[in-house]
Amino acid sequence: EYKVKILDGLETNLQFRSDQNGRNAYRIFIPYRTTTNNVRLYKYTNGAPAQIAVSSLAFNFTQDQWYSLKLVADGNNFKFYINNVLQLDATDTANPYSKGFTILGYPSYHSHYDDIKVSVPGGSGGTKVSVEFFDTNGLSLGAQVSSNVIQTKGKWQLTAFDASAPVNTSYATVKLI
Repeated sequence: EYKVKILDGLETNLQFRSDQNGRNAYRIFIPYRTTTNNVRLYKYTNGAPAQIAVSSLAFNFTQDQWYSLKLVADGNNFKFYINNVLQLDATDTANPYSKGFTILGYPSYHSHYDDIKVSVPGGSGGTKVSVEFFDTNGLSLGAQVSSNVIQTKGKWQLTAFDASAPVNTSYATVKLI
């Protein structure tokens, strides 16, 4: 769950359950200035995309405005919300990915992120969240680690973590450690 403000580019995306190099992952593309106003979910296998679901939005994104985005990935079912309204509900029945990195943004587009919250099932391993920042060439600009994680109702939930992105940040990865 996070807030995004799209400043430039055609769209932004949320990549999740990604392997180390991003060739096997899910990606949700969120339109800004595209010819279609669709939220799209893709599954990448060895770098090849396959569309799992698409949903038309009833509104257009406005530049320089904050939007609340939330993904609930429960097993092989994925629900994606914009401003607390369900926009996409999809299930992957073909060998779904069950773990991996989460990446916010896209290297060639400019978006701002705020209020990032991560929850994972209890017992998933790790008790903190690391956010690593990268430039447009994929070079690491450093990482920040949360200090406050609490367990409530069988889930680990990140609380009170404010990651400040260095200058020239293009995208960030979020992982449980």
